[in-house]
Amino acid sequence: MISLRFLRLVGWHFFDDVVIPIGEATLFAGDNGSGKSTIIDGIQYALAANLAKIRFNAAAADKKASRTLEGYVRGKTGLESGEYLRDDAVGHVMLQFSKGGEFFSAGICVEAFKDEVQIREYPWIADGIPVQNIPVEDETGAPLLGRPFRERIKNMGALVFESKREYTSELTHRLGVFRRNAEFNPYLDALIRSVGFTPLTSVDRFVCDYILEERPVDVSAMKSNLESYKEAEAEANETIRKIEALQRIVDTSAEWQQLKRLLLLQEYLKVRLEAELADKKLRATKERIEDLEEELERRKIGVEGKRQERRDLEAARRDTETALARNDAYLLVRSLRERREAILRDLERARQRLDRWNLLTDQVAALLEKPWGKGKRKDLDLDEELSRLDQERASLADSRSDNERERRAVAGALSELSGELVDLERGLARYPASSMRLKEELTKKNIQAWIFADLVEVADADWQNALEGWLNTLRFAVLVEPESFSDALRVYDALPREVAGVALPNLRKMGSATVKRGALSELIITESPYARQYADFVLGDVIRATLDTLKDYDKAVTRDCMTYSRHTASRIKEEVYSRWYLGRAARERRIAELRKELETLRSRDGALKAAFTALQQRDEVISRAYRTLNEMRPLRSARSDMEELASQIAQFDRDIAAVDLRGVQDLESRIGALTVAMADTDRLLQTEMEQVGRVENALETARANVVEQEQDAQRLGSLFRDFLLGQEYLQEECVAYYNERTQGGDPKTILDNYEGAAKGIRTRLERSAENYRKVVQEYNNQFNSLLPFDPEQESEAAAIKKRFEDSELPAYRVKITQAREEAERQFKEHFVARLNEYIEEARESFREINETLRTLSFGRDQYRFTLEERSDRRGQLEVIRKAADINELEGGLFASLVNTEERRTVEALFEKILRNDLDSNEVRNLCDYRTYFTYDIKMRDITTVDPKTGRPSELSLSRVIREKSGGEAQTPYYVAIAAGFYRFYKDDPGKTIRLVLFDEAFNRMDDERIAVALDFFRRLNMQIVTAVPTEKLETLSPHMDTVVLVVRHGYHAVVRDFVAKKEKPTEAGSPTEDRAEGSMGSSGPIEPLLPQENQ
Repeated sequence: MISLRFLRLVGWHFFDDVVIPIGEATLFAGDNGSGKSTIIDGIQYALAANLAKIRFNAAAADKKASRTLEGYVRGKTGLESGEYLRDDAVGHVMLQFSKGGEFFSAGICVEAFKDEVQIREYPWIADGIPVQNIPVEDETGAPLLGRPFRERIKNMGALVFESKREYTSELTHRLGVFRRNAEFNPYLDALIRSVGFTPLTSVDRFVCDYILEERPVDVSAMKSNLESYKEAEAEANETIRKIEALQRIVDTSAEWQQLKRLLLLQEYLKVRLEAELADKKLRATKERIEDLEEELERRKIGVEGKRQERRDLEAARRDTETALARNDAYLLVRSLRERREAILRDLERARQRLDRWNLLTDQVAALLEKPWGKGKRKDLDLDEELSRLDQERASLADSRSDNERERRAVAGALSELSGELVDLERGLARYPASSMRLKEELTKKNIQAWIFADLVEVADADWQNALEGWLNTLRFAVLVEPESFSDALRVYDALPREVAGVALPNLRKMGSATVKRGALSELIITESPYARQYADFVLGDVIRATLDTLKDYDKAVTRDCMTYSRHTASRIKEEVYSRWYLGRAARERRIAELRKELETLRSRDGALKAAFTALQQRDEVISRAYRTLNEMRPLRSARSDMEELASQIAQFDRDIAAVDLRGVQDLESRIGALTVAMADTDRLLQTEMEQVGRVENALETARANVVEQEQDAQRLGSLFRDFLLGQEYLQEECVAYYNERTQGGDPKTILDNYEGAAKGIRTRLERSAENYRKVVQEYNNQFNSLLPFDPEQESEAAAIKKRFEDSELPAYRVKITQAREEAERQFKEHFVARLNEYIEEARESFREINETLRTLSFGRDQYRFTLEERSDRRGQLEVIRKAADINELEGGLFASLVNTEERRTVEALFEKILRNDLDSNEVRNLCDYRTYFTYDIKMRDITTVDPKTGRPSELSLSRVIREKSGGEAQTPYYVAIAAGFYRFYKDDPGKTIRLVLFDEAFNRMDDERIAVALDFFRRLNMQIVTAVPTEKLETLSPHMDTVVLVVRHGYHAVVRDFVAKKEKPTEAGSPTEDRAEGSMGSSGPIEPLLPQENQ
């Protein structure tokens, strides 16, 4: 049998150098923080050596407060003043095992230096050398460092190892638990997990933590190989994205080319239509010139005919006028008619003057609101009305002057009172100018000065008037410090004489003032000693009295401001006290007065402005009326002038009627007819001459235009002929487009619409070019390329696209296919086969444990484990089994799965591993064989029989775990742990380690169940090492053959043998000293077992 017999700790946390015996059932007991978990950690470290798996102080309640190897070797204290006991340190953990009649020792030397991050470990194994004989110091007593230590024990015959992997391999060989896979040793993994075993409430969690080892399928190599698949896929996708982007470039360029061609067709249509219309216009102009020349000749003949006709009419009229001029009656009538025409013109002017008179009379009546309408215009007396307007204008000027003067006064008052209100609201009162001036001058001379009214408050508002009135100008007295009075007096005297009437008290002389009872000064409240002194002096002998008691005092005043002094009564003038200055109430009252006065002034100001506006408007009306009346002066005689002129015209009419005009009338009729005929002929002649001029102008314009049109026709024809030079291949398309557009359409309308259509096409062309530049920019940015931005150079993008499509993309697809096939093969070999292997090993482990449990009973109970495939993973398990059975010679993995659902399931597994990170929950769950099952513990009571089945009653722990008591529910877990370890040595117990470690186990079990559990472990011939707190010592110690007390004082820990239940045979290499109480591991006197603080 292989057993752990001794443990030696050197420089291990708070243990300096201690050798601890280990029995078949060893108990370490001590208070919290004493060091018992430190001992357990030492044992598991020397056994497993894998810091990645070991969790020091596993039973600690605070899982975050983990201990480290450096902390153990350097002695971590956790104090800020000194975090470690040792700076540079060397520690040792040594185990001594017995094996038949022989023994060997194994351990690890650890170096930890303050200034180095790396910790160096030196593992070793020595045959036949007791742990207490292993040298840890040199000849001077100094600790041996790692390399000298290794050389020393190597010279003693020990095996030293370059790596902990080699050490673990050798140690597990010797302990009978070796496995080829150095990364995974079932026994060591189970041992490490059992150290921190705390019974749980989940069977699944218990199985995963303590029964089945954490053996995730390593898919890192497969993932690494799959990267080539993902890389090829990414490259293919990248190429596809490039092709798609290039296709967008090609499509955008094609759109741009199409728009460009459409614009060219539009331009062809334009130049051809312009050339044809220019030629047509030239031909029309030439034809018009010919027509105009014919018309001009015809018009000139007509003009000459009309001229001759007029000459004949004019000769006939001259002959008739000559005959008429020799008639006396005609001469008389002509004279009378000429004089009548002159009078008639004067009458018209008089009528216009009368109309103007009436218009102006109506305007004045409207302005002055006078009743001078039609029929009453004669009542207007200009001189009287002008005189009255002069008087009103003078009155308005006076009123306006008075208004302006009052408005200036109101504005000044508003400004003054507004400023005072602002000052008062800021706490600044305004006092008489002399007081303010004196205070300012004193301040400039660095003499502190105060106005009395600023410093005081009045206690009784009913006496405010009396106080204000009595003090009068003394309210504005300027107070200075007594010692500054002389300087202040000189400043006062130096001021101009208009600064006068200001009291400047000599306070030094006023210090002895006596205040009489009932005096006015009692109403003065102040924090200023100077104001107090002045108030007492001035008001201390002025008594507040009624009218009846007034004469009883030398100085007195009533509430209604009747005073009595020097045996004389007098009433204070109201204007003296009507304005308050003393205290806050005075300021508040003044603020209210100012606001009221300001409101009144603003109202008055508004009224004055309105009145001024009205005066201005009235003055304007009067001025307009005055100007109008003056304009009417020369028009007053218009009515009488009209009457006189009308009378004269009537007389001329009578005189003309009296003349005999029978012969004259025939001649006049003849002359009139000839005159009319001449006028008609003149009009016709004028019309004909205008037509000649029109035709001449038109002909001149046409002859000038034809030159320009010939040039235009030649130029536009040349443009049209040259338009398709170098682009003759477009001739047919352009002609077809022209025929299509002009069929049934007006060429001029087409040309008129050209600019709009061409502008739209150009806009679309520019937008297309911009889109082209944009997609090229996106391509260049995304793929780090330098494609040109000109759509004309699209061929480069098209060539690259063709290369991608014809060459690179097919190559990537071939690579993807090959990588996929390789990935399938590795998925089959590295994932499916290994996972299936682990799953079958798990089933086998449970078969072994259940086989063990079948032969064991725990009191009246027997236990067995069950594992069932999870319903959501059953499909995966099935395809994993099938995939694992597929022969590689039969073809690819996926091709070998005939069932569609199975193929879909295995492909989903493959894709999940392919697409997710190794550290993702998805991949971890897929690679952890433990997650494919649910677990339970069946409890069978062998003393009872189920009447339905005739078999012993059986309960499922996962279903009833919360109904059972704490210890009753936890018992099966310890049975399972024991069975799990038992399977490691049951086949060959003589050559296999039987050790199991617990740290603070059995906490939730009662004494009876603890005893039964320990007896169960003993019947399995299992070596138990456990650590418990001192309160469990009484319960556990009767069942242990070795009990060790762990005691700590400060930063020094020792162990003491508590009891020896029976003599153990002394083995080779065992210490020979007595194991009497207190002799073990202590270099000094035995110390009492005292509770220590937690670490």
